[in-house]
Amino acid sequence: MNVLSDENLSFDNFIINNQSLPGNYKFSPDHTSWSDSFNKHINSNWVQFFIGGSSLTYYPSSRSGYVTVQMLNPTSRASLLLHAGEKYDRSDGFRPLSTINQIFWFDIKIE
Repeated sequence: MNVLSDENLSFDNFIINNQSLPGNYKFSPDHTSWSDSFNKHINSNWVQFFIGGSSLTYYPSSRSGYVTVQMLNPTSRASLLLHAGEKYDRSDGFRPLSTINQIFWFDIKIE
């Protein structure tokens, strides 16, 4: 609803326009302030802590009253080690703690 408000759109107009909207969840201090990041880390549950920051894309859903969300979650060694370690790609097969992109799709009901 915050993204719709930022775009000056009602839910009905979002569905009628049939276009996606970008969003994000800032978790790490390199994407948000130290205090915001600290509070999100302290107050997160295990799922939120594991997923951390992510990029989101909101799509109109074919289900009445719902929005389809794509969540892109890049995970890296640097993030796990509080940005003290370097990143390295997983291009040569399985490599522990290498950078990967997880993609989650889900629908949420808008009330």
